[in-house]
Amino acid sequence: GERDRRRVADETRSLIIKEFANRKKNLEKDKNRNNNPEAAKYSKCKAAESTENKVNGLSITGRESYLSLLTDALRNNLEGLKGIDEPQNKLSRQDIEECAVELEYGAFSKSTVISLYRRAMTKLISSVRACKDTLYPDLKTYEPKKRETLSEFVKDFERKKEESQKSHGFITASQLQNNNMENSMEPKSLSKADKESKRKANSFKRDPLTQTKLQSFFSGTKSQESPIPTSDDSEDDGGLVIDENVRPNHNDSTFK
Repeated sequence: GERDRRRVADETRSLIIKEFANRKKNLEKDKNRNNNPEAAKYSKCKAAESTENKVNGLSITGRESYLSLLTDALRNNLEGLKGIDEPQNKLSRQDIEECAVELEYGAFSKSTVISLYRRAMTKLISSVRACKDTLYPDLKTYEPKKRETLSEFVKDFERKKEESQKSHGFITASQLQNNNMENSMEPKSLSKADKESKRKANSFKRDPLTQTKLQSFFSGTKSQESPIPTSDDSEDDGGLVIDENVRPNHNDSTFK
């Protein structure tokens, strides 16, 4: 009866008081977390430490929630138009998230109160979701940021070094060696004087197969010269070329 109703009412009142206490505790915890410099430090939002000072009533948690919705909308837009409307640059998941961060920061920097921020973010997310046949313009033209990795740093350093050397006229040793090899393989053009000298030099070269016979130089004066001793013939045979097709002249014999 009456006792049971009072007991239920007391339990209900106690439960309500306890629930309000928990909510208040959670609100204080969220407030402390939003005001915590560490939370701002690890937030994905740009200029997270200035959130409450810039936009009255806005928290880091609220910005991250809108950022998450915007990132999902951009990712769905890109995946839905794959092979139909591609971005100008190849984009990874991190690139899409960074694009969302820039767009969210644009809405944040133009707002002074939370109502303006919410309106701007709602309009932005709706605009991305409305793009069914084409990529969202900021996503299509987004240029990914350079990754600060060691390999990327080395590549960028080598590229800048090469450009600097070209602009100042410097040539590396490897480039000089390659140029010399290419020049040595190319046929060199000879001047007119060099060609004439080369022609004369070639005219004095004797082909062993077509060498001029020694006796042709003495055929006209052989009868007027004194006979060559037979003993000397054996000594000069090593340097002579004998023409076996020449017929012997019996009138020019030493045994006349």
